[in-house]
Amino acid sequence: MNILLLIIMLIITYLLGSIPFGYLIAKGVKGIDIREHGSGNIGTANAIRALGVFWGGMVFAGDVVKGLIPVLISKYLLTASSSGYENWFVCLVGLIAIIGHNYSCFLGFKGGKGIATSFGVFLGLDYRAALLAFAVWGIVISITKIASLGSLMGATSLPIFLFVFNNPLPSVLFGVVATVFAFYKHRDNIKRLLKGEERKITDKAEKVEENRAETHSDKVNKSEEP
Repeated sequence: MNILLLIIMLIITYLLGSIPFGYLIAKGVKGIDIREHGSGNIGTANAIRALGVFWGGMVFAGDVVKGLIPVLISKYLLTASSSGYENWFVCLVGLIAIIGHNYSCFLGFKGGKGIATSFGVFLGLDYRAALLAFAVWGIVISITKIASLGSLMGATSLPIFLFVFNNPLPSVLFGVVATVFAFYKHRDNIKRLLKGEERKITDKAEKVEENRAETHSDKVNKSEEP
């Protein structure tokens, strides 16, 4: 496969991954900047809080598709190749899609946490492992109502399922990298989870904002204490 075509594929993948569906849908539906509501994240959980379940679902679908499409296209283009690096390149395409979502060029190289886009990527790599990880995500959220915990548990299970289904080494290693990436992007959530202060997906955006304001006020008051 032509190296120029590979480079173009990576560039297009990044641009596609960078499309901020949460931001665009919030602007189009309610005329708001979702980054100024709730947790400030452009992903599914905050979209549900700020926009409701339906539009939050649309954000989820958009983020999934922008991870799925580049992987499927790259797999199709590399079907006839016999260089031995096909799996590595497909995984690179998937990683670039996730990076595009997390560091969108359309939002000043800021973005979401990559869970829905990662789901789309791995849906294209191995739908069985992706769907099982998604099931873990859904079960944890249904029990705890905490989206970040579901995301972390789903991400943790992903490389395990990839290994169980005998995926190629590049895919399993990519699963580990994606899991580490997910934990890194959720580092603030992890701190709140450890303190028992993490918000629930059922909280309204306004409620979350009030809690955040109260927390900030408490910090200011404490800093002013003699």
